[in-house]
Amino acid sequence: MTLFRNLFIVFCIIAIVEFVIIVRKNILRKIHRAVRSRIAKLPSQLRNCNSDKEIYDRILTMLVSLFPSAVKGSFLIIDKEKPDQMHFVAIHNLNKNLLGKIIPTEKCFSYLHNKMRDVAIVDSQSSFYSLYDENDAKQSKDKSNPVCQTLMAPIYFEEKVYGVVNLTTVGKGRFKKSDIALCKYILYEINMILEYFITKSRMNYVIEYDSLTKIHSRDTFLQTLESSMNSLKENEELVFVMIDLDNFKEINDTYGHLVGDKALSFFSDVLRQNIEPQDDCGRYGGDEFGILLKNSTMISAMQRMKKVQECLNNNAFNGISNIEFSYGAVSIKKSDHYSLHDVIEKADANMYQSKGVKVPKK
Repeated sequence: MTLFRNLFIVFCIIAIVEFVIIVRKNILRKIHRAVRSRIAKLPSQLRNCNSDKEIYDRILTMLVSLFPSAVKGSFLIIDKEKPDQMHFVAIHNLNKNLLGKIIPTEKCFSYLHNKMRDVAIVDSQSSFYSLYDENDAKQSKDKSNPVCQTLMAPIYFEEKVYGVVNLTTVGKGRFKKSDIALCKYILYEINMILEYFITKSRMNYVIEYDSLTKIHSRDTFLQTLESSMNSLKENEELVFVMIDLDNFKEINDTYGHLVGDKALSFFSDVLRQNIEPQDDCGRYGGDEFGILLKNSTMISAMQRMKKVQECLNNNAFNGISNIEFSYGAVSIKKSDHYSLHDVIEKADANMYQSKGVKVPKK
C-alpha cells in the first residue's frame, strides 16, 4: 500500500511538472507569436524612415516595449574608423545630451561582461548611464533604489558586431531568464531587418552624395532645387547660386591633384558651415557647386557669399593663402514661372559675367 501511494505521489509530481512545462511552453508560444506579429510590421514602418537615426529610434522603442521591466534603453554603434569607440545613435527615456556622445568600447557593459559575444543580464549598483548622465548618477546614489539590471544584446551586421542595445530597469523591475531567450529570438529577426535597411541606406547614400565632398550629388541637388521651385508659395522666394572656383587649376598644377581634391572637400565644408539647416548645397561638377537658399533674397544671398569668401580667407588651407571663386545668383519666385533649365542658364550666365570680379574681401 505504501509503495502504491509513493508511486502515485511520484506520478502526480511528474504530471504537475509536465503540466507546468506545457503551460510555460504555451505561454512562450503566445509571446513569440505576439512578438513575431510586431516584428512582421517593422519593415513597413522602417520604409517610411528618412534617416538611419529614425530606424534606430523605432527599433529601440519597439525593443523597450517588448520587455515589461525595461524602462530605459540605448542603441550604441561601434565607430567604423575607430573600433575602440562607440557612440549613442538612439536613446529611450534618457538625457538627450547622450545622443552622439562617444564612449570607449571597453567601458560598455556588454564588452566588460562577455566581450559583446552574447545576450546577458548584468546586475550593478549603478546604472550604465550614470557615467554619462548626471540625473542618472543622482538616481544611482539614492540608496532607496535597489540594484539596477541591464539586458545587453549585441547587434550583428555582416557577421561582425555592429553595436549593442542596452535595456535597463528602474526601481524594483527585474528581468527574467526567459527574457534572454526572447531577446535572442527577437535579435535574430531584427539583425536581418537592420542589415537590409543599413545596406539600402548605404546604397542610397552613394547615389545621393558626392563621394569626395560628402555633399549632395548633382542629380540629387537638382531634384531638390526643382522640387523646391514647384512647391513655392506666393510671397516666397528662393535663391539659387552657381559657384565656380577661380584658381582651382592653379592649385592642381602647383600642388598636385591630391591637394586639389582636399581643396574641394575643404570648400564643401565651408559651404556647409555657411548655410542654414533648411538650405542645401551640392557639387554640380568638377570645381562647380550649387547652393539653394530658401526664404532668402538676392541681398542676403550676396551677404552669404561674402561670408563664405571671408571664411576661406581666414582659414588657410594646406599652405594656400586662399581659395577664390566667382558666382552667379538667381532669385526665384512663383510668379516667374521659371523652369529648372531657365534657372541654371540664368545662374550660369550671371556667374560668367562675374568672372574676374572677386567677392569683396573683409
